[in-house]
Amino acid sequence: MTGRLSFSVAMINGLGDGIVLTSINGRSETRTYVRPVVGGKGQQQLSPEEEEAVRAARLGLGPEFEPQMARR
Repeated sequence: MTGRLSFSVAMINGLGDGIVLTSINGRSETRTYVRPVVGGKGQQQLSPEEEEAVRAARLGLGPEFEPQMARR
């Protein structure tokens, strides 16, 4: 991934059902994917970043910010 412009975010309910939205930004293109999540597990194989997003959402954790980003 180029820079810090790529991300994965999970939007799930209390049962662990919802979606993971991933955007991968490169030098010449950007690709965006949405994958379904049921019971906290991806219906398709999830990347490590997507799995971490699902885990964080299930634990009720907010996004991780670098100290410089949080001050802006």
